[in-house]
Amino acid sequence: MKKFYEWAVLPLAAVITAMFTPETGIAMEKKAEVIYKSDFSSGKTEGLKFAGGAWKLENGELIQSNNTAHLISRAFISEKELTDFVLETRVKITGGQQKTFCVMFRADRINEPDEVEYTVSLIADTSRGLSISKRIEGKWKLIQEKEINFEIDRWYRIRLIVEGKRIKVAVDGVPQVDLEDDSLTKGLVGLTFYGATGSVSDLEVVIPR
Repeated sequence: MKKFYEWAVLPLAAVITAMFTPETGIAMEKKAEVIYKSDFSSGKTEGLKFAGGAWKLENGELIQSNNTAHLISRAFISEKELTDFVLETRVKITGGQQKTFCVMFRADRINEPDEVEYTVSLIADTSRGLSISKRIEGKWKLIQEKEINFEIDRWYRIRLIVEGKRIKVAVDGVPQVDLEDDSLTKGLVGLTFYGATGSVSDLEVVIPR
């Protein structure tokens, strides 16, 4: 798709179609396969795999309530390694010392994804609240940082689009990131609270098929 703002607001299935639309504007036949979709109203967490933290479902929210400093609380969305995908969710940071929520992707393992991964991080109560980073061989490198002040106890809608080496992020329908990085090609996708308590709702992940 030519205009990034359209990626930020279109329905996810339409985004998948647009990912395979050439510059001529003629759409190719490509449908979205739903990897995960839940508003958490069912009271079930099927399809998620947790590592660390204290997770529970309550009132349509997936809540992480352990506020131990520097604690890494992960919820992996699928054990399937993904390359191109679109993720959308609502997130609210409610407390903690680090006050950080991350979407991790192209991670290399579930139990200890400490060597290889990308992260899109939201940090509350700081002017530089949005960042894109990567970890290779256990070493972190900041790719891009945005000056956004995320507030405690406020819901934000996050959309992440990963297509080849392109990484795009929108917050509340507003495009914030459009960059390229080809260090990592595929891996696991999940959510992380780092030194933070918070909630997630309306989580959806789709891929082209």
